[in-house]
Amino acid sequence: MSSESMNSSTNNNRGWKPLITKLQKLDGGAVVQVRKLEEMTKKQATLQNHIIFLTRCRKLNITPKGFQMKRLLTQFGDHEKIRTTVKEMEEKLMKTMIKIHYENLHKIDNTIKQTNTTIREKTPELWSEIRNLINKTKEITNINLKAKHITKLNQLVQNNGTNTPTKSIQIQQSSTTAIENRSTHKFSDSEMNLLKLGLNFSMKTRDLRLPLIETAAAVEMRMMNEKEEVLPEYLKNNVRAGISHIMKNSLTRDNYRNKWDSQTIEAIKSIKQNKDIVIGKADKGNCIVVMNKTDYHAKMEEMISDGPYTQLPHDPTETYSKKVEIVCNKLLLQNKITKAEYGRFIVKDARSPIIYGAPKIHKDNCPLRPSVDFRKSPTYKIAKYLSQILKTLSKDHHYTIKNSFDFVKQVKNIKIHRGDVKASFDVKSLFTTVPIPETLIYIKEQLDQKYEESADKLSKNDIMELLKICLSSTYFQYKDMYFHQKGGTAMGSPISPIVAELFLQMLEMKIIHQNRDIRFWRRFVDDAFIIAKGRKLKSILDKLNNFNPAIEFTLEEEKNGKLAFLDTMLYDKIDGKIGHYVHRKPTHTNKYLDYQSFHPNAHKISVCDTLLRRAIILCDDDHVNEEIEFVTNTLKSNGYPNKMIQRRLQIVKEKISHPQEPSEIQKRVILPWAGKPTTRIAQFLRRKLSWEIGYYPGQKVSTLHPLLRYCTSQTSWKTIQSFLDPIAVRNHAVIPFNTIKPWVGRRNFLYPLYSRGLGQLDQSGIYGRWKKLEKLLVMMTEGYTYLRGRSQSIFLRRMLHVGGKRTEKFAEWEPVSYEAMKYAFALCNYGIVRIKQGLVVLAYVDRTRPVKKTRKIKQIPTRIQITTNISLIDSSTGHGAVALKIGGVKEQVWSTSLMPNPLISMPLTSIISYKQETMLQTSFVTTSSEISLFSVANRFIIGQHIGIN
Repeated sequence: MSSESMNSSTNNNRGWKPLITKLQKLDGGAVVQVRKLEEMTKKQATLQNHIIFLTRCRKLNITPKGFQMKRLLTQFGDHEKIRTTVKEMEEKLMKTMIKIHYENLHKIDNTIKQTNTTIREKTPELWSEIRNLINKTKEITNINLKAKHITKLNQLVQNNGTNTPTKSIQIQQSSTTAIENRSTHKFSDSEMNLLKLGLNFSMKTRDLRLPLIETAAAVEMRMMNEKEEVLPEYLKNNVRAGISHIMKNSLTRDNYRNKWDSQTIEAIKSIKQNKDIVIGKADKGNCIVVMNKTDYHAKMEEMISDGPYTQLPHDPTETYSKKVEIVCNKLLLQNKITKAEYGRFIVKDARSPIIYGAPKIHKDNCPLRPSVDFRKSPTYKIAKYLSQILKTLSKDHHYTIKNSFDFVKQVKNIKIHRGDVKASFDVKSLFTTVPIPETLIYIKEQLDQKYEESADKLSKNDIMELLKICLSSTYFQYKDMYFHQKGGTAMGSPISPIVAELFLQMLEMKIIHQNRDIRFWRRFVDDAFIIAKGRKLKSILDKLNNFNPAIEFTLEEEKNGKLAFLDTMLYDKIDGKIGHYVHRKPTHTNKYLDYQSFHPNAHKISVCDTLLRRAIILCDDDHVNEEIEFVTNTLKSNGYPNKMIQRRLQIVKEKISHPQEPSEIQKRVILPWAGKPTTRIAQFLRRKLSWEIGYYPGQKVSTLHPLLRYCTSQTSWKTIQSFLDPIAVRNHAVIPFNTIKPWVGRRNFLYPLYSRGLGQLDQSGIYGRWKKLEKLLVMMTEGYTYLRGRSQSIFLRRMLHVGGKRTEKFAEWEPVSYEAMKYAFALCNYGIVRIKQGLVVLAYVDRTRPVKKTRKIKQIPTRIQITTNISLIDSSTGHGAVALKIGGVKEQVWSTSLMPNPLISMPLTSIISYKQETMLQTSFVTTSSEISLFSVANRFIIGQHIGIN
């Protein structure tokens, strides 16, 4: 039994791979026994669930479809005696089946016991690990079957016309209150039930094709970035064929359209249409806060006017973008960064950081805590890169703790002496008050001591130059106004935490390190814990505040021998040591990811493991059982089944008592969660390529309302709709897809996907009010690395229709976005959407930057040669793709296959050529289909579609 086949059947369990390797080294025969044990455990779980389902049906007087004998009523007549006889036969058959299941279950139980004994004798040192993985497999099987049987039972009850309550998997009201309504709006019961699920609650995907499109794009992009020697073309073809097969089966076998109940739909519509409120999270406690929009903006304006901010006359984004570009160009010319790194440092379509406020509901008058969305700032990527360099300077600092677990580990064995007290120091508004000049001097000193220069690395001066640019970018946008922060580091910037950390390390080395009055000092970001003589605390506070006039510390002393620090409560024990248990602030809501949320099971297991692990590690022996009970009740209130909680508790205890070394970090591919199809695709990818798979959920409650995240820019839902509607109506389609709905509100706004086709921009378009949205550039470089926004642009133009007929006239050239190309490529590559009709559109490549106002065409390749090999998946529906060989101006030829292993394959070759200002459109007609070629770029494969006449 190979490790590869073993990996494929372990239900996404990443722990099997290292285990199989160990088993093969110790005893190869044990792998077969473990495989047998896993299969028998699955059968055991399946039989147990079938018994429960049939027993429940008998109690409810319901007959499952597989046991119904309605055909006998049709054959012998619908007579009362016949109906009674048929019902008795159905009940007897169910009873007999339950007995058979019990007999088989007894046999399997005996087999499992024998197999357990054999494996334990052969590999006693690995038995604990094997048992945990087997239990996890059984747990996943139980969860899946339970949900399936609940759905069946609900449907049977509904069809049977009985009001007998069953365990529904639809959205139910949560028992945990986590909403603070400070607005004048009164929510209906359905709206409150929706919000009580939490902003992180994911709604079940209404159209399965949408996440499958995302999946195809993610897999294809991941494969395109692999080198040929790592991932050869034949293996890519096999992966494409396998995933295409899974998707096709999922769309035909499963119901790819999920219905939401009418109350949920009405609640969503009502919340969307209410533009007088703002909905978001409190700064602490995972509480949802609802405010009047006018009150929110009034508090925002008050916060900005009272803070250390100065209004700017204009948007400085372009200035900072040029600064970053100039420095990066210099580094590229000096060969200190590669072209790939250059592309990673430049933020395309940069925008100003956006400020928003999170309500402090635990304080009077509910003030706002400022937060800044820095992700599209011109210096964001540079700051992220520099933060990794500076972390090497700050690691292994004696006074810094990593987290609560690290803190408890260090403090639990300390004994409190007579006269000692516990206290905590907090830095007030740390990020906005860090003295930049002094900190830069300290960073330069640390670089001189710890950073090693080389010819192909950034020099110390380069690092300092980039750092100064990042630290000077402290501006943000509120509505249509721009403000500059007078001092400190930029809120939201990746570089800010590490710069603040280095400043505090400098302070500690000069004050704490030489202070004999301090027995113990540990710090996490801006919170420090101290053990010192009580009479010395005031003098220590004065020394800290006198270090720099910009920095102010506050002091909190213990009360009755207790002190809260981070999420732990510290107290004095009788033996003189420090006791500890989990501490929760009064604003804590005990609201976590709801079990009914359409999230992967791995995410829900992670919630259980995190809370249980924290309970065991952060609590001493006197409080651990109490905390575990509290966590259990909390998880139950969020919908988690007790069996799952208890099983995870045993696994967590086992992991804590027998910790394992972390496995080597591998590249991951992140897939959108679509339920069973995603699970099948993930298993297939692990089996074929041994990839690490991650997941992200679909639409969350937090995306339902345009202001759920306190978006303070002028972009509103109405503006977005007014932008989309004219495009969808005009239907400037490149390829008429069947039913792709617009995606609005996503982080990367995928505007070209519409209900009727791959849309083009309207006249104002990208260069009008949406000029900051996307530059619509795409480039294919050596090593199959995708870059956006530099030397090449893709332009398309559609064919005009007159009287519903195709003509030889074309519309004006229009730019098409990188995202549109990527998703169109994924669609045609995996055959997700059925194509009804073809529309021929070709493209040219502009090798220079597009002129924003005139869109002047600078250059068109003189010749592109295409050799096509037609591959139809289904001759009746005609959706498929084409394998291409493309040669650019230099006649360089390369190939990529789009759709492997077709049902029908027919070769066809042609040459398409065009010159400056001209376009030769060519259609190839086979027996039953018409090929529509579109979007050809130099050294870049875009995509093809086949449409039926």
